[in-house]
Amino acid sequence: MSLDGFADSEVKPMEEKKERTDIPTVDKIDISKEEWTKLNDEHSQIWLQDWLLETIRKNNIPPPYTPYEESDIRLDFQRLQEYDTTKLISDEKYYIKHDIKDKWNKPMGVMWKQHNVGNKSSNYFHEKARFKADSSVSYGVYFTWYNNQLLFRTQDALWTLGMDRVNHTTLKQIMQLRGYIPSQFKPVVAKGVYEFFEAERVFDMSMGWGDRITGFAGNRFGTYYYGTDPNTNTFSKYYDQIQL
Repeated sequence: MSLDGFADSEVKPMEEKKERTDIPTVDKIDISKEEWTKLNDEHSQIWLQDWLLETIRKNNIPPPYTPYEESDIRLDFQRLQEYDTTKLISDEKYYIKHDIKDKWNKPMGVMWKQHNVGNKSSNYFHEKARFKADSSVSYGVYFTWYNNQLLFRTQDALWTLGMDRVNHTTLKQIMQLRGYIPSQFKPVVAKGVYEFFEAERVFDMSMGWGDRITGFAGNRFGTYYYGTDPNTNTFSKYYDQIQL
């Protein structure tokens, strides 16, 4: 191919993307089952993914944080304080999964059942910091939410999972499926461990997202909690937890 005259050839300007006129003015994404069904009947998945993305951007909608009320948080913590953690001790025996022919090849420790009481009163303070955490293989919610390409791709899970509505709950679910949200250490299990050993003083070498300090605050024996953590973004929220 000859490049003679290439510089003089007419170059067509790139077509500018037209601003959409069908974007609603809203402060959050909350699409009911009926509305979502109607939208899917009228439009393609790609159209809806682009429409959702543009709606989020035009309205500066933040990531899908859980809409907590302080009264609910206080009630959740009260229930944690009152919860009888002996009910969580399991009759099951724990064994190391690998074949080890030594003293460890026998039942070990205590198995604890899971329970969600106390989760709210911890996550209320640290959800935003948890959303900013990335793993070694996946981006966290915050980075994904503010990256158009990642958010567009993540929205595909609304159809993969067959979601029948779109709100903060379903958006958080698809973020967890396609990205990363650090899990909680059950505060009630932490409380159970402290009470099992009647621990008055606790040293937590990695305080994390405040779940164990919540469990400590709700247990019957604790008098002193000392903790460290490499993530300095969490420290102001530890103090907020203590104040509440």
